Amino acid sequence: MGKSSKSLFIGAIASALMASTAYSADLIPPPVVEFEPEYEIGGNLYLRGYVGFTNQEVDGLANAVLDGAAFEFLQADFESSGLFGGAVGYRVNNWFRADVSAEYRMRAGFDGFDRYDGDGDGLLTNMTVGNDGTNEYTADKSEFLILANAFVDLGSYHRISPYVGAGVGASYTMISNLQDINTPQSSTAYANDHGAWSFAWALYAGLGFEVNDHLTIDMGYRYLDIGDAESGDIISSNGTNAIVNPLEFEGITSHDFTLGFRWNFGEFGHSSHGYGHGGHASYGQISY
Repeated sequence: MGKSSKSLFIGAIASALMASTAYSADLIPPPVVEFEPEYEIGGNLYLRGYVGFTNQEVDGLANAVLDGAAFEFLQADFESSGLFGGAVGYRVNNWFRADVSAEYRMRAGFDGFDRYDGDGDGLLTNMTVGNDGTNEYTADKSEFLILANAFVDLGSYHRISPYVGAGVGASYTMISNLQDINTPQSSTAYANDHGAWSFAWALYAGLGFEVNDHLTIDMGYRYLDIGDAESGDIISSNGTNAIVNPLEFEGITSHDFTLGFRWNFGEFGHSSHGYGHGGHASYGQISY
């Protein structure tokens, strides 16, 4: 190969390399994807507040004085009462959340009536002779309730979210202003106020109405069991009290209806529901 041919060959290779380098420089480099954090600080926290009213029931009453005697309760009713409370919660993901609530259940009046066989003849029909008698009870009841709750949100339909839930905790139940009137025996009695803690549990169902990215209006139903409660010892009108004999309220339950709100610190569909904001790509530039 002559000198001229070699020069041409080397020149062709050099031109090809330069063209290849220039072409590579014109290519757009691969994008660098920068992801934002999946959760914002405090974005999954929420506050809950509510008010409502109760419909309470009691399975039965008991008293040490009547142990072993034939008696029956003809009436044991609570009035409806108001309630209000609040909670601090955390949304784990798009369908599960949990919170801790504190609640005050206002005074509910109680009316009860029993009759008993005091003379042992087995009859409850003649209250005017012997030691047979009746008791008419009046009292007030209130509670302070603490619950740890878990909820499952069942999807969002046109910004309406049904949910179910359950809770466990404790109730401090106060029985106050108890009076016991025995008309056939022409006697009256009273009891001092008494409060005590008991185990409590609840079941929930409701609807959440998403007003905006942070505010949800909450309409709920709750079945609540606060266990047992009792008054102080019953004391006769002359001040005597021979035995420990509180009036025991066995199996107190309530059907509660509430209206409230939830304030989410994050936004629906973003960090408050466990979703990241996604990422965006940035492209580098080459300068010559």
